[in-house]
Amino acid sequence: MLPRHDLDLIQRVHPIVGAITDPWFRAEVHHLERVPDRPTLLIGNHDGANLPVDGICFGVAWYRHFKTERPLRILMHAVPFQLSRRLRDFLHGMGCVSATSVNFESAAERGETVLLYPGAAREAFRTYRNRRNIDLGGRTGFVVRALRWGLPITPVASVGAHETMFILARGQKLARWLGIDKRFHADVWPLIAGFPFGLWFNPLIPHLPLPAKITIEVQPTIDLTSVLSEQFGRRIGPKDAGDRSVVQAGFELVRNAVQVGVERLYARRKWPIIG
Repeated sequence: MLPRHDLDLIQRVHPIVGAITDPWFRAEVHHLERVPDRPTLLIGNHDGANLPVDGICFGVAWYRHFKTERPLRILMHAVPFQLSRRLRDFLHGMGCVSATSVNFESAAERGETVLLYPGAAREAFRTYRNRRNIDLGGRTGFVVRALRWGLPITPVASVGAHETMFILARGQKLARWLGIDKRFHADVWPLIAGFPFGLWFNPLIPHLPLPAKITIEVQPTIDLTSVLSEQFGRRIGPKDAGDRSVVQAGFELVRNAVQVGVERLYARRKWPIIG
């Protein structure tokens, strides 16, 4: 059963988190008014390695804008829920659950708005050199589920989190040799430069993120059924969730929207970290 949001906890925690993230990351989240009134699937690019500061900054902005009248459901990697019961209960109260198909289906059935970073470790640990390249991990499952439930997709572009520490090399071969891909469902064991360790390999070691400016922009919502129906010249509906060509076309629509947003944000960015 999907855990309920703890609205009292959210009201207590987010002002505290905002008091930390506002001066440290100087976070800006633009165009939350673009989020439709109906349930939607928010799809963003994933940066910041094992500390998703962009997602945290977005959550703070979300509750400032919508208050607790519209709780946000966040699907994330399963590992944090396995570290301790206290952490798991805290994350559940904040609306976070592991990114499983069962949890998505439950959230959709409840009519919740869901935030998902499909790129996961593949995108979060891409090198600094490739920070502008958005591939959403190549995962198309979110399109399948959006089609099945008739959910519009709202792309979210973010820049800056990839400068809170610097991925110099992904370490895919090392990850396979260490068995990381099987144990943690991640194909990377990267070489990282940051604070306080200078250079290190283990991505599981907690680090202090550099005070990079985080800028996030909500993109116009995509009504998949409408856009894809026009593209394919026929009515697209839930039955097409099993059509690979339709799903891939939907994936490219979303990926391109995030990519364009990221490029626009980087064009305004003058310096790494400073913004």
